[in-house]
Amino acid sequence: MTGPRTDALGRQRQAVTALAGLLDRARAEGLPVMDWEVPPSLSLVARPRHDADPGVVRADWARWCDALGAPGREATVGAVTFLSALAEVPVPEGRLLVAVMTEVTATGTGDGGAGR
Repeated sequence: MTGPRTDALGRQRQAVTALAGLLDRARAEGLPVMDWEVPPSLSLVARPRHDADPGVVRADWARWCDALGAPGREATVGAVTFLSALAEVPVPEGRLLVAVMTEVTATGTGDGGAGR
C-alpha cells in the first residue's frame, strides 16, 4: 500500500541512509559533531552543537559548508547573525537537500531552533 505516509517514510529512510554516509565521512575527515534532524521530506538539517563559544560554532558550520561544497550565507538582524547553507547529495531516488544552519550572537549562540 502506498500513500502520503508511506512516501514520507520512504523519504526519511533514504535521508537516514544518506546521513549514515555523511557520518562515516565526518569520522574519516575529522568533521565536527553536529545535531541532525530528519524531517519527513527528502532532506536533512544539520546544526552545530550550541555548547561552544560562538567562534567555534561558526567554525564548525563553515567546516561542514566546505565539506559539502555549499556556499554559506549570513544575515544579521539586530545582534543575531543567521548562518545557512544548502547542499545536495545523491540518493537512489534523486537528490537529498542538506541544510546546515545556526545562529550566533556577540555574546553566544541562539537557541539553535529550540523554539521551533
